[in-house]
Amino acid sequence: MSDEERTARLPDAPEPADHFSWRVSAASWVGLLRRNNQDSAFSSPRVAGVADGMGGEAAGDLASMVAARRLWMAAANPLVSSLVGAVAAASSDIAALVQADKKLEGMGTTICAALFDGHDLDIVHIGDSRAYRWRAGKLKQLTHDHSFVQQLIDQGSLTEEQARVHPRRSLVLRVVNGTPIGSPDHFTESPQLGDRYLFCSDGLSGYVDSAAIRQAIAKPTLDEAVDAMLADVSATGAPDNVSVVCTEIVAQDDDLDAAPAKLWGAASSLTPPDDADETADIVADLERWGAKIPTEVAPRTPGARRVAPPPAHHRWRALIGGLVALVVLIGAAIGGLAWTRTQYFIGVADGNAAIFQGVPYKIGPWYLSSIEQISSVAVSDLPDYYATQVQAWNIRPSTMLAAQESLQTLKQQADACIAAREGLTPTVEGCP
Repeated sequence: MSDEERTARLPDAPEPADHFSWRVSAASWVGLLRRNNQDSAFSSPRVAGVADGMGGEAAGDLASMVAARRLWMAAANPLVSSLVGAVAAASSDIAALVQADKKLEGMGTTICAALFDGHDLDIVHIGDSRAYRWRAGKLKQLTHDHSFVQQLIDQGSLTEEQARVHPRRSLVLRVVNGTPIGSPDHFTESPQLGDRYLFCSDGLSGYVDSAAIRQAIAKPTLDEAVDAMLADVSATGAPDNVSVVCTEIVAQDDDLDAAPAKLWGAASSLTPPDDADETADIVADLERWGAKIPTEVAPRTPGARRVAPPPAHHRWRALIGGLVALVVLIGAAIGGLAWTRTQYFIGVADGNAAIFQGVPYKIGPWYLSSIEQISSVAVSDLPDYYATQVQAWNIRPSTMLAAQESLQTLKQQADACIAAREGLTPTVEGCP
């Protein structure tokens, strides 16, 4: 008998030396200013990732749930060798939901996720959620944002620091939204023992710099790393939802490989059934998972409720969140009103894009914003993506002049759609 035959007959041959498992820690927090959590996250021994939904309160939640559902299916199907198909399926699901309810039009989601087979990571990325690798004390950003400010950085017109305060920093150019613009970046990564990988929404990367992320991810345990990241976000005022999934490459471990999959954020309300039906009608199947499909999505109205982080790894996280919220409320009572007069955003007034001074929230019956200028740009004339950005208050100019420039940009987009609709120019993608 040859050595090869003898080895082949061994019933419990050891795994190859380069076969790994990963340990996972994750959290998703609504933040201090948002009313609801439109992020979703997913973690399992096979797949980990985040999705940041957009398109209004109900639609944003639903879009990220759709993405998390597809990540769950990919993790449950051993035949899936790439997440590219999961992203495409999520896009088809969103298209079907919009077809079923036109009020959901404009919703979309980022996706940043990895499928881990014990040897390599298969990574997909679309939008401005990010993946990082921490190795031997060094942090490397693995993904490249699909955003307006990232384009300016690539062109040398903007620095990373300037991008954090740019009025159009929330403008994402590629998302999963049921249209052809949703093709993701796709690449593989070969991990080493001890590597840590972070998948996060821009609620972390948009407000916490890479030096602080590097310091947090280097904490002794993953739970401590996640706690440190949320504490860093709290220190910035936590203006956005934030989701993080942190993994650590370890020697192959049967217990870790058998760990249950978990859903976080908006998707935490879902209870996946035992069978993952790839062919089911998306509306019926989401309801089977426990999702509440809105039959009517009303326009988003200003309002904010400051809340502390939900219970997570350590009780002190909730205490920190509560203390920070109290400080924010006290600060708002003292000087918040004056600060709001230095803020601007683009919203909707009488169906047109308008400049608002202040912030798009209210305390009790008092709105913290006022209309400064109503433009002639009808939101219904804008391409889908820009209309969504206006309706969701995602355009936040830093000055009145920058706000007027934003209106001019929107007018150019609307004029292009009108010209295309009247047959004067070729069709423009995303126009109504």
